[in-house]
Amino acid sequence: MKTLIPLKSIYAFVAVAETGSMTNASKVLNVSHSAVSQAIKSLESQVGQTLFRRVGRHVELNGQGKRYYRKVAPALEQIVDATEALQKPEHPHRLTLNLI
Repeated sequence: MKTLIPLKSIYAFVAVAETGSMTNASKVLNVSHSAVSQAIKSLESQVGQTLFRRVGRHVELNGQGKRYYRKVAPALEQIVDATEALQKPEHPHRLTLNLI
């Protein structure tokens, strides 16, 4: 069976990659800095690779991280798009009235 990576780790990875900061990613995701840091550590442990270079208070993708991001980010965007499409009403111009 394939190893399943928790979706929250993928969200954290993409947010950190796009913001360059765990602090900024935590704000985007509305979670604590610690939650983002733990999600990244867990992801790196599961894939057996470091994905970021720590540069002072910022982080940047290393070579492995860049390759992973190029594959994961579009997939995550597809999941978000599919969810948003599912949440849209089928008949957006339908009006329903309930009379008492």
